Amino acid sequence: MGVEMGFERQQERLKKWSEAEGIFFESEEAKFQYKRRTERFVRAVILQLPDRVPVFLPMGVSFPAYYCGITLKQMMYDYDALEKAWLKVAREFDMDTFGPPVLVHPARVFELIGCRYWVWPGNGLPDDSEIYQYVEDEYLYADEYDELLKDPTDFFLRKLLPRTCSKLSGLKKLKTPKCFLFDPALLVFNLVEDEIQEALETLIDSIRECRIWLQKITKIAEELVQMGYPRLWELIATAPFDFLGDTLRGTKGIFLDMYRQPSKLMEVLDLCADLIIQRIIESSENVIAPFVFIPLHKGYDGFMSPQQYQIFYWPGLKKILCGLINNGLIPWVFAEGNYNQRIELIADDLPKGYMVWHFEHVDMKKAKEILGKKVCIAGNLSPLLVQNGTPEEVERECRILIETCKEGGGYILAGGASVNKAKPENMRAIMKTAEKYGKYIS
Repeated sequence: MGVEMGFERQQERLKKWSEAEGIFFESEEAKFQYKRRTERFVRAVILQLPDRVPVFLPMGVSFPAYYCGITLKQMMYDYDALEKAWLKVAREFDMDTFGPPVLVHPARVFELIGCRYWVWPGNGLPDDSEIYQYVEDEYLYADEYDELLKDPTDFFLRKLLPRTCSKLSGLKKLKTPKCFLFDPALLVFNLVEDEIQEALETLIDSIRECRIWLQKITKIAEELVQMGYPRLWELIATAPFDFLGDTLRGTKGIFLDMYRQPSKLMEVLDLCADLIIQRIIESSENVIAPFVFIPLHKGYDGFMSPQQYQIFYWPGLKKILCGLINNGLIPWVFAEGNYNQRIELIADDLPKGYMVWHFEHVDMKKAKEILGKKVCIAGNLSPLLVQNGTPEEVERECRILIETCKEGGGYILAGGASVNKAKPENMRAIMKTAEKYGKYIS
């Protein structure tokens, strides 16, 4: 697909997002504000001048709970509490957009499947914990790359699920699905063992619970849109290196592979890129939000050398970016950690298309000079300042960022990371500073 077609499809999706066709707003004012807010982001992303700098508040996954006097655990188990908290925050902070409640994972689903790769409040973490945490381990062994390459679906069903979910261990007794190609009806005979049936019944129970949760978070998102707050993204992708290193090989495993079996690693990374693109494209058919959130975990300065980044990290990430752009989606890349050493490489090899590069910690003047004419940039507001500083300090920092990056458009005021226990007055100070210093002269 050509560059022009990618641009056209992105523009079509942005138009569909901003037109809000079929949405029943709670008032004419809500409809007006929705269109105003989406236009603000659209113009920033396409490097034109909006009415003012748009804001993506650094609202952590448990900030609504913190603000409303409840816990993350309550939101993960009580979906009504989740709804009340999310809507209260939206109404009281007058945001330009909102983070999706999909990040508040359904704890009961994890319990039902015996999830080993997450710990959360009440299960591996204290009840009052403000976070949940991924448990990194070697779920894919170093000598299993060929097996994964040969049949990813088979490996997922018969190896990965039993290893990562204790109550799905019976799936390891499945025969490979390819055995039944000549007579699909024979698949039933493969499912009669008690352990397999128990695993399948567990899956059905978890699917039912997940459906209840999904209906609730969909309702929350719809209510927020009806109130006039556009959702930026509903889908999450990862860089292939992070996907493999975070969830399958572990950090130690994938870094050993860079030295012990680099060619095989690169082959698997390419497979991961294809699988990620396929999943996102298939999931995007009924999604209105134009952006795909892509957090980058292992690519920051100091974690690997510039040469290693160019060989193992960037090619897969670039393939993801191209795949999304060519299908009309807009990557929202969140570069975690320090990214000063990567900016030139990124700028020299960026795929053509609209995207947002959101930085945790970078020289924003340098980012604006090098990337600002090619893509929209965001981020770098200190999360520690938002949590511990004063409104005056937050205003001062936001003003510096705005004055550094505002010129010519293509800038979104955003946190360098999300904050779970932000001072409410500091969150409001971010919005007020954007109104005070972020307006463009029409």
